[in-house]
Amino acid sequence: MNLRDRLLTHRAAPAVAFAVMISVQLGTLALKVFDLAPGLAGLPIDSGPDGTPRRDVAYLGAFLLACATVIVVGRYWPRFRDATNALLGAAFALIVGGPVHATMILALAAIIYFVAPRFNGYVSMVGTIVLLLLAFRYVVPASNWHVHWHCLRLVSFAFEAKSARKRSFVSFLAYAPFGLLLMTGVPVMISYLTYTTKRSREELDLMGTKQLLLGAAKVIALIAVYDFFASRITSLEAFLSSPLWLRLAMFPGGYALAYLFLSSLCDFNTGCSNLAGYLAPAAFNAPFLADTPFEFWRRWNVHVMGFLRATCLFPLGKRKVPVAIIAFIAMTASGALHFLAECFDRGKTMTRDDLVASLIQNASFPFIGIILLVTIPWEKNRNEIKHKWIGVVVTQAFYCAFFLALGINLIVPTARIDTLKHLHLLREMF
Repeated sequence: MNLRDRLLTHRAAPAVAFAVMISVQLGTLALKVFDLAPGLAGLPIDSGPDGTPRRDVAYLGAFLLACATVIVVGRYWPRFRDATNALLGAAFALIVGGPVHATMILALAAIIYFVAPRFNGYVSMVGTIVLLLLAFRYVVPASNWHVHWHCLRLVSFAFEAKSARKRSFVSFLAYAPFGLLLMTGVPVMISYLTYTTKRSREELDLMGTKQLLLGAAKVIALIAVYDFFASRITSLEAFLSSPLWLRLAMFPGGYALAYLFLSSLCDFNTGCSNLAGYLAPAAFNAPFLADTPFEFWRRWNVHVMGFLRATCLFPLGKRKVPVAIIAFIAMTASGALHFLAECFDRGKTMTRDDLVASLIQNASFPFIGIILLVTIPWEKNRNEIKHKWIGVVVTQAFYCAFFLALGINLIVPTARIDTLKHLHLLREMF
């Protein structure tokens, strides 16, 4: 066993990895909210309810302390792990969303757990979506990004309600709406992963340690990349008038920002989940090594893709539906999930213009479905291609163009680049 393996498997490694991750998280938030690094002013790190800088840092500190509590309980008193996770998760849902939101989520969870198993999974899922949309439109006064992850997980659990009944209602609350450790980054299909698979403590510790350390490194890289571009691009007009080298650098830069931002969130949550005893494999599996457009989506946000496989790919495949149509339906469903997340996120404040803009924004997913349809021959013959690096270069170049708009939106939130504006932007850049 080499030195690296000895360090990762040491008894103190999980605690050290968690300490490193929370130090990076708190340090990054402090740099932003106390204006210690002006270039990070727009960095998309949400700390909970809007408040003073000290309150934001205190909230994140309390959240991390709660995560540590669930980990300790899960390791030493596993019988109380689910109850602790559900109780603390409900407390933070109450703080962030308010009593009306927390009550609504609890009521929906009870309906899904006790009523949904009597119906087909798709009927339960559609019914849950309708109830959530009505609640956010007419009942819940406001929402935010913490809340819509709860709701997306409720949608996925409605599809898997029969499996959920194998556990107690408290365990269901811990996994589905109020799971503290599973609150961000892994909104769907965690039930399938945690309910059906068990791993040894040593294996979970090793997975969690690696994920937390890797997540901390990604946050540091995110800060560096974000500061580089944010200090040079202050508006969409400034970007279009910037030097050619900066416009070209934004292609891989937008891709890197999207990957580092999303995967660092997932690494934190999956890492903590593993340390507490919940199996949560990594959500991103080196997508930058994908050599076909299909392979990219096998590596990108695999928890969400797992949900799409269960709801779209496998059922349609059994019915002999052509692969091209399945790919298009799956990507359209992914766009629908992103659209639902924004509807849950904005709640009553979402205007008709916002609705139209969100629909146009998420129209890029059916477009990706069309690209997958066109590249099916490439996917079928990928093993016959001698020079794999050519496929990697072409695939990554395409997704660099795809993530350009997301990268600019992260740096300049006021840009609001949707699919149509993205295509226009690509034409205007050169």
